[in-house]
Amino acid sequence: MKTHTFRLTTIIATLLVILSGCSKERFDAIKKDEVIPPPVVKVEVFPAVDEQAKKTSIVPVETTKKKVNSAGDFSFTTKKGTTIKANKYDFMLPNGDWVDYPVDIEIQELYTPADMILNRVSTVSNGKMLITGGQVNISVSKDGKPLVLNPYNNTFSVNIPTPGYADPTMKVFYGNEQNNGTVDWQPAVMQQEQQQPADTTKKDSIVTKMYFEEGHYKIFPTQIGWINVDKFMNSPVEKTVLKFTSKTPAIGSIFIFLYFDKIKSVMEVYNGSAKEIPVGEHIKLVCYAVSEDENLYSFFKDFNVAVDQSIEIQLEKTTKEEFLKYLQGL
Repeated sequence: MKTHTFRLTTIIATLLVILSGCSKERFDAIKKDEVIPPPVVKVEVFPAVDEQAKKTSIVPVETTKKKVNSAGDFSFTTKKGTTIKANKYDFMLPNGDWVDYPVDIEIQELYTPADMILNRVSTVSNGKMLITGGQVNISVSKDGKPLVLNPYNNTFSVNIPTPGYADPTMKVFYGNEQNNGTVDWQPAVMQQEQQQPADTTKKDSIVTKMYFEEGHYKIFPTQIGWINVDKFMNSPVEKTVLKFTSKTPAIGSIFIFLYFDKIKSVMEVYNGSAKEIPVGEHIKLVCYAVSEDENLYSFFKDFNVAVDQSIEIQLEKTTKEEFLKYLQGL
């Protein structure tokens, strides 16, 4: 009986060893033959169309602030070359009340494509491309209350610097800030003259005027806020639609800008499509997105516009320093 039990135990142990060996060989074969794909890394970014987009500035908005305590503080020139001339009677509260010194003036100056891209201010009027000579955003306040220009007579003027001689075909455009934070430009009703008026305090001075001198544009605006020196791009060449795609993230989560370097014009692209683009024009494409953990991703491309062109955006992680260096070289 003991012998029979010993033999049975031996047989069972042998079978277990064999089965164990087979299982290990099969497991090793599975590990060898089955390739497990690497995980897909998804870039989570702030959607470019929502309120969070306003918080994705790469750099803080740079402005010049000046407290004007007396008439002696007018005029003044900023580090970027913008000159403001005025007096206290040029400003009033929206209800028509006059104000006295001091008043506070703040100026945002966008003179380079980098400035315009970083501040998301295009050179577009109702979808039509503009060639720009510079943009400023001027606000004036008294004890924190915003002021407006005296609509009857004022001497307020702003000089926008330009290299060499000013372009006499330029016009003045006023900017309307949209709900998404962008600016749409509308042409001003202008009275343009080639000579400085003898008396700018007359009533006809409320019509927007601009004078062209070497080194700057001298503007007598009818309102403060966004002011732009521009002209429409009237090109006879064929126009086309540019389309942009992205595998990840979604195209609506990417800030897309077209810089037309030959004519100095900046256009922001929405919903992956840009219309009325001149065929053959050279473009420097600037794309970026910011992840939820505040990492920066970018994509750059130089190209000449072709008919019905489509470009795939392939974002790559970058640093703020690398991104700003590229923009400053535009």
